[in-house]
Amino acid sequence: MLVCEFVEGSDKLLRFELDAGELGKRQIFSGIRGSYGEPEKLVGRSVVFIANLARARCASA
Repeated sequence: MLVCEFVEGSDKLLRFELDAGELGKRQIFSGIRGSYGEPEKLVGRSVVFIANLARARCASA
């Protein structure tokens, strides 16, 4: 995980930037804000995600 931050105007979303290896960098949003009071503590950690979903437009992106 390269970046993890709160999404302005949302009380549920976090925005992540991930290094997905051969797929390149990916931006991902997740509704887990309530579980992580300090998103910067997630930077540098490994995560599992599904990479074959179609792209979707988010209000803040």
